[in-house]
Amino acid sequence: MSDELRLHYEENYEEDGRLRCSYGHSIEFLTTIHYFDKILPPNSSILDMCAGGGEYAFYLASKGHKVFACDLLEKHVNIMCGKPDASKLMGIEVVNALDLSRFDEDSFDVVLCMGALYHLFDPTEREKCIAESLRVLKNGGIFAFAYGKP
Repeated sequence: MSDELRLHYEENYEEDGRLRCSYGHSIEFLTTIHYFDKILPPNSSILDMCAGGGEYAFYLASKGHKVFACDLLEKHVNIMCGKPDASKLMGIEVVNALDLSRFDEDSFDVVLCMGALYHLFDPTEREKCIAESLRVLKNGGIFAFAYGKP
C-alpha cells in the first residue's frame, strides 16, 4: 500500500460513516442496498473485501447474510471490531484485495469490491484484484464492484 493512500485514509479522510454523512453519499448507500436487496440470494455468504467502516457489511448481516468483512487498513478493521454488532459478522480482518490467499477457492456466494479498484492505477494490479475476487467467488456467484476511471 502506498504511503499516500495510507495517509489519505488514516489522517485526511474519515471513511466510517461516509455513506451517511451527506445527502449525496446517502443516495449512494440507499441505491446500492436497494439493488443488493433485489439481487442477493437469501442467506448468502458474502466477502466484503473493501469494507471501510463496515456500512454494507453490517447492513447485509442484519438481513441474514453471512458476511466476512475485511479492509486493507488496520484503522478500518479496528473501527468495525469496535462496533456493537461486530459479533454478527463471520469475521473482520486486515486483508489485501490483491492477495485473498487466506480464503479457499469458491468460498463465497457474493464478493463485494466497493473500493479497491478506485486506488489501483496499475492495470496489472486491477487485474490481480479481479482475478482474486473471482477465485474466491463460487461458480454462478455475484461479483459487485465500484470503479472510477483513474
